[in-house]
Amino acid sequence: MPDGGKPASVVVSRNIAVDPDQGISNWTGALIKQTMVTGVRPDGTRRVRAMPLDWGARMIPADLDAIVASVRTVPPATAPWYRGQ
Repeated sequence: MPDGGKPASVVVSRNIAVDPDQGISNWTGALIKQTMVTGVRPDGTRRVRAMPLDWGARMIPADLDAIVASVRTVPPATAPWYRGQ
């Protein structure tokens, strides 16, 4: 790598855990799937391009359902940088 292996930029991800304050616990399964397929969150903001938008759009419904079910099993996690935003 010409950059010495250093990342070109840092991307901070949204919390997709089921944390009620900063995660997606208030999202329905349909909202999670819609966001994965369209790249647009329920509040109208677009996901960062680091997430492969085209993959979600190509997934079959059963795979989307499996991802939603899997995410629902992850214990709530609070990011240390969260400030109620």
